[in-house]
Amino acid sequence: MEPAPDVRDAYLHFTKALSSGDASSLVGTFSRMPGVIEIGSAPDAWSEGYESITNRLTAVMGRRLIEEALAHGSRVSLGPRLEH
Repeated sequence: MEPAPDVRDAYLHFTKALSSGDASSLVGTFSRMPGVIEIGSAPDAWSEGYESITNRLTAVMGRRLIEEALAHGSRVSLGPRLEH
């Protein structure tokens, strides 16, 4: 098999965005072509279509950032009258 620098670079970009919590860069790694799917590691981590993928990943990334902030003692505002 021949080396595929473009595939390697895309994977490295994806993992860097994922580990840094950069949701906008992360969703930018997915194709907008019909039929695109994203399969995560959890049994229910399956999305079909760009909009579904970006919505799921944005929600997951948001929850992760909130959980990390709470773990470090930060107060997180969830809305005008919703605080956690």
